[in-house]
Amino acid sequence: MAQVARPAQVMVGDLAEPDDVRRAVDGADAVFAVPVGGPDEAKKARNGRLLIEAARESGARHFVQTTVAALPAHLGFGDPGTGYSFEPYTRARLEIEETVRAAGFRHWTILQPVAFMENFTGDKARFMYPGMASGRLDSAHHSDARVQYIATRDVAAFAVTALENPERFTHHDIELASQALTMGEIAAVLGEETGRSYTHRTLTPAEAADAGIHAGIVHSHLWDNRIGYHAPLADDQEKQWGIRPLTFRDWARANHQHLSSGQDPR
Repeated sequence: MAQVARPAQVMVGDLAEPDDVRRAVDGADAVFAVPVGGPDEAKKARNGRLLIEAARESGARHFVQTTVAALPAHLGFGDPGTGYSFEPYTRARLEIEETVRAAGFRHWTILQPVAFMENFTGDKARFMYPGMASGRLDSAHHSDARVQYIATRDVAAFAVTALENPERFTHHDIELASQALTMGEIAAVLGEETGRSYTHRTLTPAEAADAGIHAGIVHSHLWDNRIGYHAPLADDQEKQWGIRPLTFRDWARANHQHLSSGQDPR
């Protein structure tokens, strides 16, 4: 079981079971939610609706939901080279967002992060960049494609600040990003901060599949190349919200041991 700070209380249950969800939110003044349901996107939408409805019925005043930035821009993006579609993923999160907005909470906030810096650690890295352990960040990204990133720590910082300042953050959809980097720049930073050598090579969808990269990940790389995230970056985030997200270098330095060991940050 995960360690939690006092006086936090861990409640074990199933987010698909109404009684468990009602018990979890009973008496809560505010709720923070992340889409949960494994690979089944329809289940994530159902679980999201159940939690939102239970929170509303329990009298929660503030609901803070995380989804993903640029969701409308994911609709209609298809590529025959991957056989993959963003449609179920996107529509589940759009449905959750709309349910939050329409639920009648006194305050609601939707946080919409871009790609996570933690994608380069632990199981995420092994899944998304199978060659990373050997110093290869090979992907279908073009060499000049800039991908926006945010640290999960900063998503938490925004959530905590929103919960502490509901009037200021209410009825806002907030896209969260810190920096936009090419894969070559990421390789350089990782190399400098770990003392290891990292390289990046652009792969075709077929080459990426042969390298063991999941079709959905390849699809996201192609989306980055052609559309990509366009969220406000660190300077604008600090100016508007008073929170300055970590740079990729600062994040890599703070997570040096996880990058070196391949573990997930905790």
